[in-house]
Amino acid sequence: KFVREKVEEKKVIIRNHRDDSRRTIKNAFEKKEMSEDEKYRLEKEIDSQSTKFMEEINAIKESKEKEIMEV
Repeated sequence: KFVREKVEEKKVIIRNHRDDSRRTIKNAFEKKEMSEDEKYRLEKEIDSQSTKFMEEINAIKESKEKEIMEV
């Protein structure tokens, strides 16, 4: 249960960072500080990185749960 709580905390942190980054990109685009192509490229990159981190966290969680069950 402890592992799940920690994993969820980390996922929330990642989601919050992703949302903050997307807001920053949106504001920069609205201020004409970047092109539409750049906006979409950055959003796609942020989503990709977020997904990668979520998958890594899930892999660590599964590993830890197996480790705990063996004890």
